[in-house]
Amino acid sequence: RGNTFIDIAGTELVENIEAAAKWMMGSKVKSCLLLRGTLGSGKTTILEALYSLYHRFCRNVWKCKALDVYEQYQAKIDKAGSCYDELKKADFLFLDDLGIESAQFRNYGIDHAPLPELIYYRYDKQLPTVISTNLSENLLVNRYGGRVQDRFLEMCTIVRFRARSYRELLVEDTKE
Repeated sequence: RGNTFIDIAGTELVENIEAAAKWMMGSKVKSCLLLRGTLGSGKTTILEALYSLYHRFCRNVWKCKALDVYEQYQAKIDKAGSCYDELKKADFLFLDDLGIESAQFRNYGIDHAPLPELIYYRYDKQLPTVISTNLSENLLVNRYGGRVQDRFLEMCTIVRFRARSYRELLVEDTKE
């Protein structure tokens, strides 16, 4: 991303790229890749790279932010033209920044939880999904409940990112 490149040889990012590539080559058990970790550690960059490959060679590939899923669900309820069902049923879904959206909302006294509904559907259908999030396991449980976390443990290859933000490193490099 951008025009500045940092040498990643010998870093955690190399291992994370290898883990994502291994999942992409055909995990027989795990239909989901969960990129979880610190801010600015490369999760979205890997998600974007995978999306670019799948979008080029596969059909029915969708990419969105978690906030977009929430907004599309609201549009569906309001009958205002929504692609929520297409996102839910996509052959391949790339979901960035899980956790930035509201966990649920109320419409005419009915509680709605768009992301858990989407995750349950994709879990049941075993549809390939790539998700990035900054939420820890505990925050994920607090936000969406233990059921979502339990599904993630079964359906996801989890790649953890612990590195410092590359944005911080770029700022340090410009100060020198």
